[in-house]
Amino acid sequence: MPSRLTEPQLLAASYGSVYGTLSDDARRLYVVDGISLREYSYELDGTGAGRAITVGDGERARSQQAIRATVEEIASFYGYKP
Repeated sequence: MPSRLTEPQLLAASYGSVYGTLSDDARRLYVVDGISLREYSYELDGTGAGRAITVGDGERARSQQAIRATVEEIASFYGYKP
């Protein structure tokens, strides 16, 4: 049996400031688009695109913190100081 994802996993677009988190054992996707200044949330229900859902304040805060922490870890690894 595959192991469960307990921590949110970071996803990043290669073309710009678009990040996401995959959470709830890969059943939820939160995306923040820094280019168009929008955010999205999906319940990944086995269909191709999943089901769009409203972004709640708790999900927003948790997901943005997970993204921020991971990006800061990457920056630290490479010695980047803003």
